[in-house]
Amino acid sequence: MNNRTGGERADLLERLREAIASGADARAAAELNELHASEIADLLESCPPEERAALWRLADPQVKGDILIETHGEVRRQLIDESTPDELVAPVQRLDLDALSDIYDELPPGVVEAVLAAMDAQRRERFTLVRTYPPDTAGGLMDVDALAARPDVTLRMVLSYLARYRAEHGRLPAHTDAVMVTDLAGDYLGRLAVTDLVSLDLERRVHEVMDRDTEAIAADTPAARVARRFEDEDLVSAAVVDGRGRLIGRITVDDVMDVIREQAENAVLAGAGLTRRPTPSRRRSPAPGAAQPGSAFTWPACSRPRG
Repeated sequence: MNNRTGGERADLLERLREAIASGADARAAAELNELHASEIADLLESCPPEERAALWRLADPQVKGDILIETHGEVRRQLIDESTPDELVAPVQRLDLDALSDIYDELPPGVVEAVLAAMDAQRRERFTLVRTYPPDTAGGLMDVDALAARPDVTLRMVLSYLARYRAEHGRLPAHTDAVMVTDLAGDYLGRLAVTDLVSLDLERRVHEVMDRDTEAIAADTPAARVARRFEDEDLVSAAVVDGRGRLIGRITVDDVMDVIREQAENAVLAGAGLTRRPTPSRRRSPAPGAAQPGSAFTWPACSRPRG
């Protein structure tokens, strides 16, 4: 697993086997669910199918969606097959839209229909947007959770906006080091660093302190070029824009690390005279009933009250 040696993983797996065999499912579940979702996924991938099914049943439903994202191929398909549609809907609904898109085509039709039905029109449109771009581009890497503010609002208003977002969603998006700045049409203008937001006079306007120099990344930029820019500029996050310059999402350092990791794995395989088998694009088909790419898309942003 991510932070455990092979011996530690084997010891843990043996303890879980003994607990399940003795009927101590609660004890096994408690120890299993202390792990991060990626660690549980690694453990499941190291098990034979029968043990995998038993451990999957003990996993916390709150993190099952994240576990599915971390598993691959036949293992993921088995976990989905081992679950009823009702057991899958809630965990899948909790996923970020880009993560949902990763497993969308593998989900049973009933689960897909339930998840889409629970989305409001704006979230459904964003989901369609996520599936528009090839996975090896900036658009394919991006999350659609960028927070945005208008340039004419005060820093105090932006702080209030972030507080409301956190109250509604339970947390801010991961790696929120800046709030993107857009005009009324949603065009990217720059970014407001969180460090400035919490250290400057709250009555100042965003346009007075925003960073206009950090350029957004075009959605069709190749992933390798995105990774180089993150390395060269030591970025934590970056805005992604469409062909008209509208903000459509952001890329974080976590997204880029996935690219760097895959590049390293490909280099190792190439050195051994091997190649990675192509994986299916996560952008194969649009969500049924969703707005099509190119439709009007307004990014939610902190703006001045009217009137």
